[in-house]
Amino acid sequence: MELCILLQVSGAEINRLLLYGTLIFLIMPTVLVVFMVFYQRRIHAHRQAQAAQEAQHQRDKLLVKLEAEENTRKRIASDLHDNIGQVMSLAALTLSAVDLSQPEKATNKIETVYLLITRSIHELRQLARLISATEILHGGLQQAIAKELEWVRDSKVLAVRYDSPAAPPPEISHEQAILLFRSFQELLGNAIKHAQASAISVQLHHTPQQLAIYVEDNGIGFHPPVDASSGGMGLPAIRERMNQLEGDFTIHSTPGNGTYACLKCPIR
Repeated sequence: MELCILLQVSGAEINRLLLYGTLIFLIMPTVLVVFMVFYQRRIHAHRQAQAAQEAQHQRDKLLVKLEAEENTRKRIASDLHDNIGQVMSLAALTLSAVDLSQPEKATNKIETVYLLITRSIHELRQLARLISATEILHGGLQQAIAKELEWVRDSKVLAVRYDSPAAPPPEISHEQAILLFRSFQELLGNAIKHAQASAISVQLHHTPQQLAIYVEDNGIGFHPPVDASSGGMGLPAIRERMNQLEGDFTIHSTPGNGTYACLKCPIR
């Protein structure tokens, strides 16, 4: 009797185990299918997000390039009108006032015209350097900075010191180099045009993670604007370029104590 009861109990447990096993066997594939569908959807969504991010990045790069080209065109137009155009107009007016019957005054006016034309040639050369920044950078940023400072040294406008490491800096993209070089040109131009400096020091430093350009002059100095979007002398344009590089631009100056500026660009 006890054996029959035991067999009945064992049979019931076996039936229960078979039922549980059958349920697990039926449920597990469903769970796996649901998991795979969910996982595939997550992968697909992640890939779509990556593709959208990359597309946005490419659009941003194109906009930056177009904006840089537009700014260059505006700078060229401004330089032609405000600098070269005015100087040549003044030269023409001076020539028209030359009276050959008064040789001494005529000589003075002709000398003035010569100086004005020489100045125009200098402005044209500066403009050519702006336009040909891409060609200059074919030799690398380090060499481009050296060449830019060479003409300043040759012009004897400023005493120039340039310190750069013997090893070339880590390679950066052409777009990064152009934005950095244009920002450096802006700082150099400020030292020449506004600072009334007699000396300028430029240093190029780099680590595997970062490239930095330091520009310092002994000029009259000024009060840098607190607002990053304001200020003259091309400072907002420099800040905009460095923001595009996800870099950093700092400038320190006080009246009578010169100006110190730093451009920092991350290397990826």
